[in-house]
Amino acid sequence: MQPFNFCIPPKYLKANPLRFYPVKKNFLLITYAEADDITNPFTYNDWGIVIDLDGVIHSKIKLGPLYVNNTTKEWKPGQDSITLNVHRDNGFIRTAPITNSTGFSLQQFKM
Repeated sequence: MQPFNFCIPPKYLKANPLRFYPVKKNFLLITYAEADDITNPFTYNDWGIVIDLDGVIHSKIKLGPLYVNNTTKEWKPGQDSITLNVHRDNGFIRTAPITNSTGFSLQQFKM
């Protein structure tokens, strides 16, 4: 993982890109950010990784682009939302704002 996932600027302390979700018994979904070009916020993407409690990676998936404020050209971490399904085998839903739009992306991921 790139260092900006751990070294959050003070103005973003409440919006950490590194988050943990208990998706199934003995499995965690960890979301984090990756950038193709760290100097260009429009290349930042959310990623998810599923690990077990022994740290074994079971899957890694690109969740989608991160939100960038079009006026300030700043990356805004933690703008998406993960909602776990009541039946954990059916995965989770991710909602995220779309850059340059007033719309939202809605995606379902199955485990």
